[in-house]
Amino acid sequence: MDGKVGMVVNGPWAIPDYQGALGDDLGIAILPEVNGEVLNSFSGNKGWLVSYYTENQHWATELALFATNADSSATYFEVAGELPGHTEVEIDNELMAAIFDQTQYAHPMPNIPEMSKVWEPIADALTFISQGEDPQEVLDEAVELLKEDIALMQQ
Repeated sequence: MDGKVGMVVNGPWAIPDYQGALGDDLGIAILPEVNGEVLNSFSGNKGWLVSYYTENQHWATELALFATNADSSATYFEVAGELPGHTEVEIDNELMAAIFDQTQYAHPMPNIPEMSKVWEPIADALTFISQGEDPQEVLDEAVELLKEDIALMQQ
């Protein structure tokens, strides 16, 4: 946010904060190529579901339809900075072009409990790397922590 680093890897939800801090100095690009291939990323999706067991199925459905209509989806993008899933919402934001381009190289985020064990070790690893630690050693250690935590979950 202080403009002291060359790049940050983050998602579209972070754009408003970076834009507020950096103004016109902010630029966004797809992930770089390694060995001629663009690095892939995760793509997350959110949805509204109506429980089959609800006693208020009509009103729950109405709420879900309202929350996902074009106007609500556009408002959600403006407020949260997350890409709307509604196909009628047009995004007129030049910073989002690279985000759209990166989706060509994205894989759906796995919807499994084990993903909850990924974020903290990876965030810690990135902190250690930014402080000058050896990236390979730090990432290898993070992977081992992930494997141990996931193994504990499965017991």
